Amino acid sequence: MSPKPFLAVYALTPAGAVLGRSLACSLDADLFLAAAVADEGEQSFSSLPELATRTFACYQGHVFVAAAGLVVRCLAPLLMDKTRDPAVVVLDQAGTHVVSLLSGHLGGANDLARQVAALTGGTAVITTATDTAGLVAVDELARKRGLKVENPEAIKAVSAAMLAGQAVQVFDPEDWLGLEPATPGYRLLPRLVDYHIDAPGVYVDFREGGEPAGALILRPACLHLGLGCRRGVPAREILAAIRQALFANGLSPLSLAQAGSAEIKAEEPGLHEALAELGLAPRFFSLDDIRRRPGPNPSALVAKHIGVDGVCEAVAQLLCPGGRLILPKTKTRTITLAVTLAAIPDWVRSWP
Repeated sequence: MSPKPFLAVYALTPAGAVLGRSLACSLDADLFLAAAVADEGEQSFSSLPELATRTFACYQGHVFVAAAGLVVRCLAPLLMDKTRDPAVVVLDQAGTHVVSLLSGHLGGANDLARQVAALTGGTAVITTATDTAGLVAVDELARKRGLKVENPEAIKAVSAAMLAGQAVQVFDPEDWLGLEPATPGYRLLPRLVDYHIDAPGVYVDFREGGEPAGALILRPACLHLGLGCRRGVPAREILAAIRQALFANGLSPLSLAQAGSAEIKAEEPGLHEALAELGLAPRFFSLDDIRRRPGPNPSALVAKHIGVDGVCEAVAQLLCPGGRLILPKTKTRTITLAVTLAAIPDWVRSWP
């Protein structure tokens, strides 16, 4: 599954079109202009609601040079929830007020509004409560650090506690969030036994099994999955093997960052379908690359059939140079897989 294009910019008026062209160029975004103001060769539309229906889910973010009310009416039928809706920013045609309208934290609209305001010389209008209180919202911090939210319904309790002046407890043993000990609104816990389940808190780990009840669970994208499979294996079988192996070893599927295989498997539909279900776009490596990065568990049978003595461990290491092989080759009747753990980020101060 290919990543979504980053941004789309929309404008409806002559002045808006001038600003929209400039923003699309600066932001490397796709530009959509009302038919009345579009030049030859530019993407044009006659109905913004109809266009938005087609494009809304196709981009990570949308910038509308238009009235906020108009944009709200266009997008309202398309909204799903804060974990899936893209960022939406609205600004006037002079670029004076740049409003973060939708998905300010998880979607990144607050940062996008600030970026657009810097380009137009305008003011970013941010209304999310934690930002106006001068606090770092945990869901925005998670997005910036590449962490996935397992239970977004818990964000509300954490934000409410911070806004009430409480320091939210955070158990983050590898420091994936990169929080400084004195960060306002947070209290770092050195041990899980210090966590109080009757108070809102945040739990960060790629391992499953230790999550305190009620905690906001964040999963770092740090696991890299190498796969091998027989020809024609269906997606459901590949998915079952992946999920079972991760479960058996206490690893969260939300922490999968990449997956790949040998290039001779690039046309396997089951592999593509299974990884798409997990939100991953596969990477494929040549046999020469694999041969240069052998795994610790070679197979004479694999070497006989394809010319390398193993695929999954080599690919897992190729996906994550410098990573540590935490799940060596695991086999089913038709599938092999292995997982490497990425090196802990630069901001980490210690490893338990």
